[in-house]
Amino acid sequence: MKRFLVLISVCSLLLSCTSEAPKRESLLYLSVRDKDYNIYLNDLDGNEKLLTTNPGFDYSPMWNEVLGSIIYYSYVNDSFQIANMDMDGNPVPLNTFGQQEFNLSPDGNKLVSQINIGDYSILVLSNLDGSKLDTISDKLSYNGRAKWSWQSDQIAYISDKDGNNEVYVYDLAKKKNTRLTQNSTSEKYLSWSPDGKQLAYTTQYYKEGEADRNDVFVVTLASNDVKQITDNEFNDTEIAWSPISDRIAFHSTQDGEDHIFVMNSDGSNIKQITTAKAYHGEPCWAWE
Repeated sequence: MKRFLVLISVCSLLLSCTSEAPKRESLLYLSVRDKDYNIYLNDLDGNEKLLTTNPGFDYSPMWNEVLGSIIYYSYVNDSFQIANMDMDGNPVPLNTFGQQEFNLSPDGNKLVSQINIGDYSILVLSNLDGSKLDTISDKLSYNGRAKWSWQSDQIAYISDKDGNNEVYVYDLAKKKNTRLTQNSTSEKYLSWSPDGKQLAYTTQYYKEGEADRNDVFVVTLASNDVKQITDNEFNDTEIAWSPISDRIAFHSTQDGEDHIFVMNSDGSNIKQITTAKAYHGEPCWAWE
């Protein structure tokens, strides 16, 4: 019996030593300093790293775990390009197949692109080489701000096809669109929960005699139950739900400036991440 217990202890020790260490999260975001838009990495402990130094606009950082790199857009010297870099800011080759937009699924297999048609826009699902799989939006209207679920099986987007900016979800397997919100306000930013069962979104309020404000809401897809996560007079926008720690990063003006904050998915434990006297926006999670 004693020998058996010793064997169990040794096996437990070996498993604990060989199991994968927890992934460490960081936040990517853009910041405007000295008139240039650059991308920064923050370890959430106050240590900030400048990743891009181009004279112009580097924006929309998009971390992809399969690639292990950061896709972003760059507009320098009147020239636009889709760029790619590692977490130290070093360039990484990326075949974009001539695409003008590169909203890559988390599994690295598909793209969703916003195609402008006059005053309208549609969303198109395609393979990496640009070969079309489906047109997601079923009406000629505004359709945009597409966000992949972490499982790469759903795409959330904003559309005014029914007269007002509302949240819709497209199911890739069923090739079906579902409307999630029904109100007179204007939805704008989106982000999926880690399990794909909930969706965070922001709503902009228009009240006569008051400044516009934005708050964060979460909707459960199965029940369509909606919960308000932030409730203040400031603008809480540009949300990013972590796939690891169930926290939501967001841009907010709650300190009178434009900073990145992090909160639990129920709205509790709000923590300010950025401190520089500058604009900060477009938060995106990365990990290693």
